[in-house]
Amino acid sequence: MNAKVETVYSKIKEQKFSEIKFLSITVDPENDSVSVLSEYSKKFNADPSIWYFATGTQQDVFKTGQGFLVPVSKEDTTIDHSQQLLLIDKEKHIRGIYNGLDEVELSRLKDEIKVLLYEYHTNQKQG
Repeated sequence: MNAKVETVYSKIKEQKFSEIKFLSITVDPENDSVSVLSEYSKKFNADPSIWYFATGTQQDVFKTGQGFLVPVSKEDTTIDHSQQLLLIDKEKHIRGIYNGLDEVELSRLKDEIKVLLYEYHTNQKQG
């Protein structure tokens, strides 16, 4: 999925939208150590000031997923990897949930990022 996210990320990075950040949270912290995630971020040419890769204990990762309403579970030895992407605004409100493998959904995400940026810039001018 991160290859598809990279297309959205590249567009944001190219246009230098400092308000937009990406956060990838592993759902397999037992195998995805900090060094593994660091290599993974290099694979996608992720700018560490824009795209963060995070891990933690399995309990913390699952709790975070639940907090974002993203189902994450471990059945026996199989990890259920969520394909969902969330757009979260500065106020920590979920603005949208998208299927990270669906081109139409990714296009909708790009459009809704533009709407969010427009709101931010409009509010800055008024404030």
